[in-house]
Amino acid sequence: MKFKFNWGWGIFFFILLFFASIIWRISITSKQKINLVTPDYYPKGISYEQEIKKKNNYASLHDKLELRQEGDSIFVKFPSTDKMKEISGTILVYRPADYEDDSLFEFSIDDSVRIFSISTDFMKKGLYQIQADWQEDSVPYYTEQYITVKK
Repeated sequence: MKFKFNWGWGIFFFILLFFASIIWRISITSKQKINLVTPDYYPKGISYEQEIKKKNNYASLHDKLELRQEGDSIFVKFPSTDKMKEISGTILVYRPADYEDDSLFEFSIDDSVRIFSISTDFMKKGLYQIQADWQEDSVPYYTEQYITVKK
């Protein structure tokens, strides 16, 4: 028996390929990780106005936050202010590629040092966002800066 290709077979093969591609795409997307920016994305959005005030306070400073990587450490140098009091707050090391690699550090440093050190031993090579949220003499500040970790 000889196979004869006609419109019926063409439509059948087209539908077969279409459904095979749909099943293939579903299987690929079901294996993808779906990460929100942070697990508590929606509650953070509610307190965004406070974050804007902190960013405005930071923008009013003459000096800015400085980041530098030396060896297997990242040094965060806080800007000097007129108050020069003890600084306390948190630093979130945020990895946009995967929030499971994020780390949160709480700190309290005196006015003479103004430098906080973060070890890069736990970090993978790549881009990180340093989110510094601190307060000095009851004035809150917040800023975000990017750094590329090289190993």
